[in-house]
Parts: sequence; structure tokens; C-alpha cells
Amino acid sequence: HGAKLVIAGGYDARVKENVEVYNELRTLAYDTYGFSEKQVTFMRSFSDSEKASLISTAAAVLYTPEGEHFGIVPIEAMAYQTPVIAINSGGPKETVEHKETGFLCSTDATEWARYMMELMKDPSKPDTMGKKGRKRVERLFSAEAFQSKFHKAVTTTEYRSSSWGRIMIVLVVAAFGIVLALVLRSH
Repeated sequence: HGAKLVIAGGYDARVKENVEVYNELRTLAYDTYGFSEKQVTFMRSFSDSEKASLISTAAAVLYTPEGEHFGIVPIEAMAYQTPVIAINSGGPKETVEHKETGFLCSTDATEWARYMMELMKDPSKPDTMGKKGRKRVERLFSAEAFQSKFHKAVTTTEYRSSSWGRIMIVLVVAAFGIVLALVLRSH
């Protein structure tokens, strides 16, 4: 296959862990496994337009943080109609629908490789999953979805008594308090 792996992410040379991980990954890719720079590319930092281009042209976005909170990367990928292969913990369990918008994996590298190959062997699969991912983002994570949840939070007793509703009300009250403080300070 003419597949290429692009390892991309925010990079700060002042953060020792960033430097160590970057050097370790380069050593693994080029020295240990013998890949060329044409096969594996590292992009340590990039513009928003470069990120959009990377995500929108990828066969999949691999999201590896374990125990990560919500995480915006899977949402961004699905918004660009790109399937996500993510660790089956934290935020991706809520955002990625297994075998529909992407795949949720253990930390076993063989499992990740199997799902990557599944996407590479069936050229229609990334497109199909990508379209489902876009619909999921629009349905659950768009501004319209937020407005609908917000409206429910402030208008229905049932929703206000749910944990999500209470969180929304607290966020709305906190946001209102911040706006009020800023307005009062400016006068």
C-alpha cells in the first residue's frame, strides 16, 4: 500500500517530555523499524490550515491518550469526515461510536494495526465511517445540539433533575456570573 503515517501534535521544545517522546518515536520509526521519512513523517507543530488539511485527507486519525477527558481531537476528525481509532477510555468512549464512526481499542498495538489495516483494505470504509462521524458530530456536539440541551436544561424539570441538566445549569449560572462581573467592572 502507499500508506504514510504522519505523527502530528503540539510540540514545545521547552518541555522535557515532548523532546524525549519525539526523539524516542524518531528512533523507533527510523532506526529500529527502518522506515524512511517518506513512510513516517513527524509534524511537531502546525497551523490550523495544516491541521485541517492533515485531518481531512487522512484515512483515519489515531487518538492515543489513555484516560483523556473529553478530548476535542476525535470531534474535529469526525467533523472532517475522518474515522477515529482511539483508546477505549475517557472521552473517546463518549464521542467515538465503535465500528460506526471509528474504532475503540485497548492498548494492544496488534489491535490498532488490525483496525488500521481494515480501513486500508476497504477503500469505501473510511468514507462511510467518516460520513457517519460527521452526522454524529452534528447531532451531538454542534452548536445546535448545545442549544437544544441548554433549552431543555432551563425549561424542563426532568432535565434539570438529571446530572447533565444540573451541570448545564451550573455552567450557565457561572457564565452569567462572569459576564455580569465583567459588565459591572467596565462601568
